[in-house]
Amino acid sequence: MTRILLLILALLPAALGAAGYFQQKVVYDMDARLDGQTHVIHVNQGLLYINQSPDTLSEIYFHLYMNRYRKGAFLEDGGLRENTIGGIDLDTVWVNRERVTGFTIDHTLMRLPLRTRLLPGDTLAMRFRFRAALPPSDARYGYMGDHHDVGNWFVTPVVYDSKGWHLHQHIDNEFYQEWGDFDVRLTVPRGYVVGATGDLINADSAMRDTTAAVRDWFNHHPDDTTRFTTWHYIAENVHDFAWTADPDYRYYTEEVRGITVHYLVMDHNYDDWVREIRAGTGAMEWLIDNIGPYPYKQITVADTYMHAGGMEYPNIVFINTFISPRYAPSFFRAVVIHEIAHNWFYGLLASNQTEDEWMDEGFTQFAEIEIMEYLYGVKNNYPMGGMHGGLGRIFSADQDDRQASMLNYLRSVIRGTEADPVRTMPDHFRRGVYVA
Repeated sequence: MTRILLLILALLPAALGAAGYFQQKVVYDMDARLDGQTHVIHVNQGLLYINQSPDTLSEIYFHLYMNRYRKGAFLEDGGLRENTIGGIDLDTVWVNRERVTGFTIDHTLMRLPLRTRLLPGDTLAMRFRFRAALPPSDARYGYMGDHHDVGNWFVTPVVYDSKGWHLHQHIDNEFYQEWGDFDVRLTVPRGYVVGATGDLINADSAMRDTTAAVRDWFNHHPDDTTRFTTWHYIAENVHDFAWTADPDYRYYTEEVRGITVHYLVMDHNYDDWVREIRAGTGAMEWLIDNIGPYPYKQITVADTYMHAGGMEYPNIVFINTFISPRYAPSFFRAVVIHEIAHNWFYGLLASNQTEDEWMDEGFTQFAEIEIMEYLYGVKNNYPMGGMHGGLGRIFSADQDDRQASMLNYLRSVIRGTEADPVRTMPDHFRRGVYVA
Protein backbone atom coordinates (compact mmCIF):
# COMPACT_ATOMS: atom_id res chain seq x y z
CA MET A 1 0.00 0.00 0.00
CA THR A 2 2.76 2.42 0.94
CA ARG A 3 4.60 1.57 -2.25
CA ILE A 4 1.54 2.53 -4.34
CA LEU A 5 1.23 5.93 -2.72
CA LEU A 6 4.94 6.66 -2.82
CA LEU A 7 5.05 5.70 -6.50
CA ILE A 8 2.20 8.08 -7.30
CA LEU A 9 3.84 10.90 -5.37
CA ALA A 10 7.24 10.19 -6.90
CA LEU A 11 5.87 10.37 -10.44
CA LEU A 12 4.16 13.73 -9.92
CA PRO A 13 7.32 15.92 -10.06
CA ALA A 14 8.49 14.24 -13.27
CA ALA A 15 5.11 14.69 -14.89
CA LEU A 16 4.92 18.29 -13.81
CA GLY A 17 8.44 19.04 -14.96
CA ALA A 18 7.73 17.61 -18.38
CA ALA A 19 4.85 20.04 -18.75
CA GLY A 20 6.98 23.11 -17.98
CA TYR A 21 5.64 23.31 -14.47
CA PHE A 22 5.88 26.48 -12.37
CA GLN A 23 4.11 27.84 -9.34
CA GLN A 24 3.70 31.36 -8.07
CA LYS A 25 4.89 32.43 -4.60
CA VAL A 26 3.07 34.62 -2.10
CA VAL A 27 4.19 36.14 1.20
CA TYR A 28 1.63 37.47 3.70
CA ASP A 29 2.13 39.92 6.56
CA MET A 30 -1.11 40.45 8.47
CA ASP A 31 -2.43 42.24 11.52
CA ALA A 32 -5.93 41.08 12.46
CA ARG A 33 -8.03 42.31 15.38
CA LEU A 34 -11.16 40.42 16.45
CA ASP A 35 -14.07 42.36 17.92
CA GLY A 36 -15.66 39.73 20.13
CA GLN A 37 -18.99 41.57 20.30
CA THR A 38 -19.59 42.32 16.60
CA HIS A 39 -17.68 39.24 15.34
CA VAL A 40 -15.85 41.43 12.83
CA ILE A 41 -12.13 41.02 12.11
CA HIS A 42 -10.31 44.26 11.22
CA VAL A 43 -7.40 43.37 8.95
CA ASN A 44 -4.33 45.15 7.62
CA GLN A 45 -2.84 42.72 5.10
CA GLY A 46 0.44 43.05 3.27
CA LEU A 47 1.03 40.73 0.32
CA LEU A 48 4.02 40.07 -1.91
CA TYR A 49 3.14 38.32 -5.16
CA ILE A 50 6.16 36.81 -6.93
CA ASN A 51 5.62 36.03 -10.61
CA GLN A 52 7.52 32.79 -11.19
CA SER A 53 5.65 32.08 -14.42
CA PRO A 54 7.07 32.68 -17.92
CA ASP A 55 4.18 35.05 -18.59
CA THR A 56 3.76 38.80 -18.28
CA LEU A 57 0.66 39.57 -16.19
CA SER A 58 -1.54 42.62 -16.74
CA GLU A 59 -4.03 41.74 -14.00
CA ILE A 60 -4.33 39.63 -10.86
CA TYR A 61 -7.42 37.89 -9.53
CA PHE A 62 -8.23 37.25 -5.89
CA HIS A 63 -10.57 35.08 -3.87
CA LEU A 64 -12.83 36.79 -1.35
CA TYR A 65 -14.15 33.50 -0.02
CA MET A 66 -16.14 34.97 2.84
CA ASN A 67 -18.30 36.93 0.39
CA ARG A 68 -20.24 33.71 0.10
CA TYR A 69 -22.19 35.10 3.06
CA ARG A 70 -22.98 38.52 1.62
CA LYS A 71 -26.39 39.65 0.48
CA GLY A 72 -27.10 38.24 -2.97
CA ALA A 73 -24.42 35.56 -2.78
CA PHE A 74 -25.17 32.24 -4.46
CA LEU A 75 -25.36 29.32 -2.07
CA GLU A 76 -25.24 25.59 -2.58
CA ASP A 77 -29.02 25.31 -2.83
CA GLY A 78 -29.08 27.61 -5.85
CA GLY A 79 -30.87 30.36 -3.95
CA LEU A 80 -29.88 33.81 -2.80
CA ARG A 81 -29.21 34.89 0.75
CA GLU A 82 -31.52 37.77 1.55
CA ASN A 83 -29.68 39.32 4.47
CA THR A 84 -26.09 40.47 4.81
CA ILE A 85 -24.62 38.32 7.57
CA GLY A 86 -20.94 38.18 6.66
CA GLY A 87 -18.35 38.95 4.04
CA ILE A 88 -15.33 41.11 3.25
CA ASP A 89 -15.61 44.91 3.03
CA LEU A 90 -12.51 46.40 1.40
CA ASP A 91 -11.54 49.84 2.65
CA THR A 92 -8.39 50.54 0.66
CA VAL A 93 -6.04 48.76 -1.74
CA TRP A 94 -2.44 49.76 -2.47
CA VAL A 95 -0.19 48.41 -5.22
CA ASN A 96 3.51 49.30 -4.98
CA ARG A 97 2.61 52.08 -2.49
CA GLU A 98 0.03 53.65 -4.79
CA ARG A 99 -3.60 53.58 -3.80
CA VAL A 100 -5.78 52.00 -6.49
CA THR A 101 -9.52 52.01 -7.06
CA GLY A 102 -9.92 50.21 -10.36
CA PHE A 103 -10.60 46.76 -8.93
CA THR A 104 -13.94 45.03 -9.51
CA ILE A 105 -15.68 42.42 -7.35
CA ASP A 106 -17.90 39.66 -8.70
CA HIS A 107 -19.32 37.79 -5.70
CA THR A 108 -16.30 35.84 -4.33
CA LEU A 109 -13.79 36.94 -6.99
CA MET A 110 -11.93 40.23 -7.35
CA ARG A 111 -10.11 41.48 -10.48
CA LEU A 112 -7.25 43.94 -10.05
CA PRO A 113 -5.88 45.50 -13.29
CA LEU A 114 -2.21 46.48 -13.02
CA ARG A 115 -0.99 49.91 -14.06
CA THR A 116 2.42 48.40 -14.77
CA ARG A 117 2.60 44.89 -16.15
CA LEU A 118 4.23 42.26 -13.94
CA LEU A 119 7.15 40.67 -15.79
CA PRO A 120 8.45 37.14 -15.19
CA GLY A 121 10.57 37.12 -12.04
CA ASP A 122 9.18 40.43 -10.76
CA THR A 123 7.48 40.99 -7.41
CA LEU A 124 4.35 43.02 -6.72
CA ALA A 125 3.83 44.57 -3.27
CA MET A 126 0.20 45.06 -2.23
CA ARG A 127 -1.68 46.09 0.88
CA PHE A 128 -5.34 45.61 1.73
CA ARG A 129 -7.31 47.10 4.59
CA PHE A 130 -10.65 45.43 5.12
CA ARG A 131 -13.22 44.13 7.55
CA ALA A 132 -14.16 40.44 7.52
CA ALA A 133 -17.56 39.86 9.15
CA LEU A 134 -17.98 36.29 10.34
CA PRO A 135 -21.34 34.63 9.73
CA PRO A 136 -23.10 32.64 12.44
CA SER A 137 -21.49 29.20 12.61
CA ASP A 138 -21.89 27.42 9.31
CA ALA A 139 -20.43 24.41 7.51
CA ARG A 140 -16.79 25.50 7.81
CA TYR A 141 -16.48 28.56 10.04
CA GLY A 142 -18.35 31.30 11.90
CA TYR A 143 -19.18 32.35 15.44
CA MET A 144 -21.41 31.14 18.25
CA GLY A 145 -21.47 33.34 21.34
CA ASP A 146 -17.86 33.99 22.35
CA HIS A 147 -16.57 31.17 20.16
CA HIS A 148 -14.99 32.04 16.78
CA ASP A 149 -13.85 29.64 14.04
CA VAL A 150 -12.05 31.60 11.33
CA GLY A 151 -11.29 30.15 7.91
CA ASN A 152 -10.97 31.63 4.40
CA TRP A 153 -11.04 35.11 5.87
CA PHE A 154 -8.39 37.09 3.97
CA VAL A 155 -7.65 38.30 0.44
CA THR A 156 -5.83 35.50 -1.37
CA PRO A 157 -4.63 35.36 -4.99
CA VAL A 158 -6.33 32.98 -7.39
CA VAL A 159 -3.95 30.26 -8.53
CA TYR A 160 -2.24 31.05 -11.82
CA ASP A 161 -0.54 28.09 -13.50
CA SER A 162 0.07 26.66 -16.98
CA LYS A 163 -3.72 26.51 -17.47
CA GLY A 164 -4.14 30.19 -16.63
CA TRP A 165 -6.30 31.63 -13.83
CA HIS A 166 -8.50 29.17 -11.93
CA LEU A 167 -11.51 31.43 -11.52
CA HIS A 168 -13.78 29.38 -9.27
CA GLN A 169 -16.65 31.12 -7.57
CA HIS A 170 -16.95 29.86 -4.01
CA ILE A 171 -20.36 28.23 -3.71
CA ASP A 172 -19.94 25.01 -1.75
CA ASN A 173 -16.68 23.84 -3.26
CA GLU A 174 -13.40 23.69 -1.41
CA PHE A 175 -10.17 25.52 -2.16
CA TYR A 176 -7.11 25.83 -4.37
CA GLN A 177 -4.49 28.36 -3.28
CA GLU A 178 -0.88 29.33 -3.86
CA TRP A 179 1.96 28.18 -1.61
CA GLY A 180 3.33 30.90 0.61
CA ASP A 181 4.65 32.15 3.93
CA PHE A 182 2.58 33.84 6.63
CA ASP A 183 3.52 36.27 9.40
CA VAL A 184 0.24 36.83 11.27
CA ARG A 185 -0.54 38.77 14.44
CA LEU A 186 -3.97 37.91 15.85
CA THR A 187 -5.27 40.36 18.43
CA VAL A 188 -8.19 38.98 20.42
CA PRO A 189 -10.02 39.93 23.62
CA ARG A 190 -7.87 39.17 26.62
CA GLY A 191 -8.62 35.75 28.07
CA TYR A 192 -9.26 34.06 24.74
CA VAL A 193 -7.26 30.94 23.87
CA VAL A 194 -6.19 30.75 20.21
CA GLY A 195 -5.14 27.88 17.95
CA ALA A 196 -3.91 28.50 14.41
CA THR A 197 -1.89 27.48 11.41
CA GLY A 198 1.85 27.83 11.99
CA ASP A 199 3.99 28.22 15.09
CA LEU A 200 3.15 30.51 17.99
CA ILE A 201 6.30 32.53 18.62
CA ASN A 202 5.17 34.57 21.65
CA ALA A 203 3.64 31.79 23.75
CA ASP A 204 4.86 33.18 27.07
CA SER A 205 3.15 36.55 26.69
CA ALA A 206 0.07 35.33 24.80
CA MET A 207 -0.79 32.45 27.10
CA ARG A 208 -0.11 34.44 30.25
CA ASP A 209 -3.37 36.27 29.50
CA THR A 210 -5.43 33.07 29.52
CA THR A 211 -5.17 32.38 33.24
CA ALA A 212 -8.28 31.78 35.31
CA ALA A 213 -7.89 35.15 37.04
CA VAL A 214 -7.81 37.04 33.75
CA ARG A 215 -10.79 35.12 32.40
CA ASP A 216 -12.74 35.87 35.57
CA TRP A 217 -12.00 39.61 35.18
CA PHE A 218 -13.06 39.46 31.52
CA ASN A 219 -16.32 37.70 32.38
CA HIS A 220 -17.20 40.44 34.86
CA HIS A 221 -16.29 43.28 32.46
CA PRO A 222 -17.84 42.14 29.15
CA ASP A 223 -18.14 45.69 27.79
CA ASP A 224 -14.45 46.54 28.22
CA THR A 225 -12.94 46.54 24.73
CA THR A 226 -9.53 47.91 25.67
CA ARG A 227 -7.99 44.70 26.99
CA PHE A 228 -6.56 42.64 24.18
CA THR A 229 -3.79 40.11 23.67
CA THR A 230 -1.82 39.48 20.48
CA TRP A 231 -0.93 35.95 19.38
CA HIS A 232 1.92 35.98 16.85
CA TYR A 233 2.17 33.09 14.36
CA ILE A 234 4.71 32.25 11.68
CA ALA A 235 3.85 29.66 9.02
CA GLU A 236 6.16 28.73 6.15
CA ASN A 237 5.33 26.79 3.00
CA VAL A 238 1.58 26.48 3.51
CA HIS A 239 -1.29 27.51 1.25
CA ASP A 240 -3.87 28.72 3.76
CA PHE A 241 -4.14 30.09 7.29
CA ALA A 242 -7.01 29.40 9.72
CA TRP A 243 -7.59 29.94 13.42
CA THR A 244 -10.02 29.47 16.27
CA ALA A 245 -10.53 31.48 19.48
CA ASP A 246 -12.58 30.79 22.60
CA PRO A 247 -12.27 32.05 26.18
CA ASP A 248 -13.29 28.63 27.54
CA TYR A 249 -10.86 26.39 25.69
CA ARG A 250 -8.93 23.86 27.73
CA TYR A 251 -5.60 22.83 26.35
CA TYR A 252 -3.37 19.78 26.32
CA THR A 253 -0.60 18.38 24.09
CA GLU A 254 1.04 15.14 23.05
CA GLU A 255 4.29 14.46 21.20
CA VAL A 256 4.35 12.10 18.19
CA ARG A 257 7.49 11.42 16.17
CA GLY A 258 8.85 14.80 17.26
CA ILE A 259 5.63 16.65 16.30
CA THR A 260 3.51 18.45 18.89
CA VAL A 261 -0.19 17.63 18.69
CA HIS A 262 -2.23 20.39 20.39
CA TYR A 263 -5.80 19.78 21.51
CA LEU A 264 -8.12 22.72 22.17
CA VAL A 265 -11.30 21.45 23.81
CA MET A 266 -14.38 23.13 25.21
CA ASP A 267 -14.96 22.44 28.88
CA HIS A 268 -18.08 20.30 28.36
CA ASN A 269 -16.16 17.89 26.11
CA TYR A 270 -12.79 17.82 27.85
CA ASP A 271 -12.98 14.52 29.77
CA ASP A 272 -14.47 12.66 26.80
CA TRP A 273 -11.86 14.01 24.38
CA VAL A 274 -8.99 13.06 26.70
CA ARG A 275 -10.18 9.45 26.66
CA GLU A 276 -9.99 9.44 22.83
CA ILE A 277 -6.60 11.11 22.43
CA ARG A 278 -5.30 8.02 20.65
CA ALA A 279 -7.28 8.92 17.52
CA GLY A 280 -5.21 12.04 16.90
CA THR A 281 -1.83 10.79 18.02
CA GLY A 282 -2.31 7.43 16.32
CA ALA A 283 -3.29 9.10 13.06
CA MET A 284 -0.12 11.18 13.08
CA GLU A 285 1.94 8.13 13.91
CA TRP A 286 0.53 6.05 11.03
CA LEU A 287 0.66 8.85 8.48
CA ILE A 288 4.28 9.73 9.26
CA ASP A 289 5.35 6.08 9.19
CA ASN A 290 3.40 5.04 6.09
CA ILE A 291 2.84 8.12 3.92
CA GLY A 292 5.75 10.41 4.65
CA PRO A 293 7.20 13.05 6.98
CA TYR A 294 5.12 15.90 8.34
CA PRO A 295 7.34 18.92 7.64
CA TYR A 296 5.93 21.19 10.35
CA LYS A 297 6.38 21.45 14.11
CA GLN A 298 2.77 21.19 15.22
CA ILE A 299 -0.80 20.32 14.38
CA THR A 300 -3.85 21.52 16.33
CA VAL A 301 -7.09 19.56 16.76
CA ALA A 302 -9.81 22.03 17.77
CA ASP A 303 -13.27 21.50 19.23
CA THR A 304 -15.48 23.90 17.26
CA TYR A 305 -19.04 24.89 16.40
CA MET A 306 -18.69 24.49 12.63
CA HIS A 307 -21.60 22.48 11.24
CA ALA A 308 -19.85 19.93 9.04
CA GLY A 309 -18.33 16.88 10.67
CA GLY A 310 -14.87 18.36 10.37
CA MET A 311 -12.78 20.75 8.29
CA GLU A 312 -9.10 20.71 7.43
CA TYR A 313 -6.67 23.58 7.14
CA PRO A 314 -2.85 23.49 7.18
CA ASN A 315 -1.62 22.64 10.70
CA ILE A 316 -5.13 22.83 12.20
CA VAL A 317 -8.36 20.85 11.93
CA PHE A 318 -11.84 21.81 13.14
CA ILE A 319 -14.04 19.10 14.70
CA ASN A 320 -17.79 19.55 15.24
CA THR A 321 -18.38 19.79 18.99
CA PHE A 322 -21.65 17.87 18.71
CA ILE A 323 -19.90 14.71 17.50
CA SER A 324 -19.53 13.24 20.95
CA PRO A 325 -16.73 10.80 21.82
CA ARG A 326 -19.04 9.52 24.55
CA TYR A 327 -22.10 8.71 22.44
CA ALA A 328 -20.53 8.14 19.00
CA PRO A 329 -16.90 7.15 19.64
CA SER A 330 -16.31 5.45 16.28
CA PHE A 331 -17.66 8.39 14.34
CA PHE A 332 -15.64 10.84 16.43
CA ARG A 333 -12.44 8.84 15.85
CA ALA A 334 -13.11 8.67 12.12
CA VAL A 335 -13.68 12.41 11.82
CA VAL A 336 -10.49 13.28 13.72
CA ILE A 337 -8.44 10.81 11.69
CA HIS A 338 -9.99 11.94 8.39
CA GLU A 339 -9.26 15.62 8.97
CA ILE A 340 -5.69 14.98 10.14
CA ALA A 341 -5.09 12.81 7.04
CA HIS A 342 -6.14 15.81 4.94
CA ASN A 343 -2.96 17.53 6.10
CA TRP A 344 -1.17 15.13 3.74
CA PHE A 345 -3.80 14.78 1.01
CA TYR A 346 -4.54 18.41 0.30
CA GLY A 347 -2.18 19.91 2.88
CA LEU A 348 1.07 18.61 1.38
CA LEU A 349 -0.19 17.90 -2.13
CA ALA A 350 -1.94 21.29 -2.46
CA SER A 351 -4.21 19.64 -4.99
CA ASN A 352 -6.99 21.45 -6.80
CA GLN A 353 -9.91 20.53 -4.55
CA THR A 354 -12.45 22.05 -6.92
CA GLU A 355 -11.41 20.35 -10.17
CA ASP A 356 -9.69 17.21 -8.81
CA GLU A 357 -11.52 16.34 -5.62
CA TRP A 358 -10.52 12.68 -5.83
CA MET A 359 -6.89 13.58 -5.19
CA ASP A 360 -7.62 14.63 -1.63
CA GLU A 361 -10.88 12.94 -0.65
CA GLY A 362 -10.16 9.54 -2.17
CA PHE A 363 -6.70 9.17 -0.67
CA THR A 364 -7.85 10.65 2.64
CA GLN A 365 -10.72 8.20 3.05
CA PHE A 366 -8.41 5.33 2.17
CA ALA A 367 -5.93 6.48 4.82
CA GLU A 368 -8.77 6.93 7.32
CA ILE A 369 -9.88 3.30 6.90
CA GLU A 370 -6.29 2.06 7.19
CA ILE A 371 -5.72 4.06 10.38
CA MET A 372 -8.99 2.89 11.93
CA GLU A 373 -7.90 -0.71 11.32
CA TYR A 374 -4.42 0.04 12.69
CA LEU A 375 -5.77 1.56 15.90
CA TYR A 376 -9.02 -0.28 16.54
CA GLY A 377 -9.00 -3.46 14.44
CA VAL A 378 -10.54 -4.54 11.15
CA LYS A 379 -14.04 -4.78 12.58
CA ASN A 380 -13.90 -1.15 13.69
CA ASN A 381 -12.71 0.54 10.49
CA TYR A 382 -15.81 2.76 10.45
CA PRO A 383 -15.24 5.31 7.67
CA MET A 384 -16.55 8.85 8.12
CA GLY A 385 -18.91 8.48 5.17
CA GLY A 386 -20.68 5.60 6.91
CA MET A 387 -19.99 2.99 4.21
CA HIS A 388 -18.56 -0.43 5.05
CA GLY A 389 -16.80 -2.86 2.77
CA GLY A 390 -15.06 -2.32 -0.56
CA LEU A 391 -17.61 -3.33 -3.20
CA GLY A 392 -20.41 -1.15 -1.90
CA ARG A 393 -18.19 1.91 -1.99
CA ILE A 394 -17.25 1.26 -5.61
CA PHE A 395 -20.93 1.60 -6.56
CA SER A 396 -21.49 4.54 -4.25
CA ALA A 397 -22.30 7.97 -5.65
CA ASP A 398 -19.83 9.35 -3.11
CA GLN A 399 -16.48 9.99 -4.79
CA ASP A 400 -14.66 9.58 -1.47
CA ASP A 401 -15.97 6.03 -1.17
CA ARG A 402 -15.23 4.99 -4.75
CA GLN A 403 -11.64 6.21 -4.76
CA ALA A 404 -10.91 4.73 -1.33
CA SER A 405 -12.29 1.37 -2.46
CA MET A 406 -10.16 1.31 -5.59
CA LEU A 407 -7.03 2.02 -3.55
CA ASN A 408 -8.03 -0.63 -1.04
CA TYR A 409 -8.44 -3.18 -3.84
CA LEU A 410 -5.04 -2.32 -5.33
CA ARG A 411 -3.46 -2.82 -1.93
CA SER A 412 -5.12 -6.23 -1.62
CA VAL A 413 -3.95 -7.32 -5.08
CA ILE A 414 -0.35 -6.43 -4.28
CA ARG A 415 -0.55 -8.30 -0.98
CA GLY A 416 -2.31 -11.23 -2.63
CA THR A 417 -5.11 -10.97 -0.10
CA GLU A 418 -8.00 -9.83 -2.29
CA ALA A 419 -11.32 -11.34 -1.25
CA ASP A 420 -12.88 -14.21 -3.16
CA PRO A 421 -15.33 -12.35 -5.46
CA VAL A 422 -17.92 -15.07 -5.00
CA ARG A 423 -18.01 -14.40 -1.28
CA THR A 424 -17.56 -10.64 -1.38
CA MET A 425 -21.08 -9.85 -2.52
CA PRO A 426 -23.08 -11.80 0.08
CA ASP A 427 -20.65 -11.06 2.89
CA HIS A 428 -20.85 -7.37 2.15
CA PHE A 429 -24.57 -6.99 1.51
CA ARG A 430 -25.51 -9.08 4.52
CA ARG A 431 -24.74 -5.87 6.39
CA GLY A 432 -27.45 -4.07 4.46
CA VAL A 433 -25.21 -1.64 2.58
CA TYR A 434 -26.09 -0.90 -1.03
CA VAL A 435 -25.83 2.45 -2.77
CA ALA A 436 -26.33 2.66 -6.51
